[in-house]
Amino acid sequence: MFYCIFHFQMTKIEKESALFGDLVQGDFHDNYYNNTLKTMAGLRWAAEMCPTSRFYLFVDDDYYVSPRNLLRFLRNPVHYPRYGIPHRTI
Repeated sequence: MFYCIFHFQMTKIEKESALFGDLVQGDFHDNYYNNTLKTMAGLRWAAEMCPTSRFYLFVDDDYYVSPRNLLRFLRNPVHYPRYGIPHRTI
């Protein structure tokens, strides 16, 4: 029974991969201790597949992204508020 379910799921994943070409797979268990490996796999894929992008955003299923703040940052990243960082003048 398990083999049939697993085989069915792999078939769906393979179909999605063939259709969109945007699945990134790594040879490690997806757990908290391997978040660095997961992030590095995503960065590698992004650098290889989207080399001219100015920004990359990596989020997991337990993140909250504020669309308002994200758009604010993307519009003007240099002057985005630097909360908690003291302003220095030269």
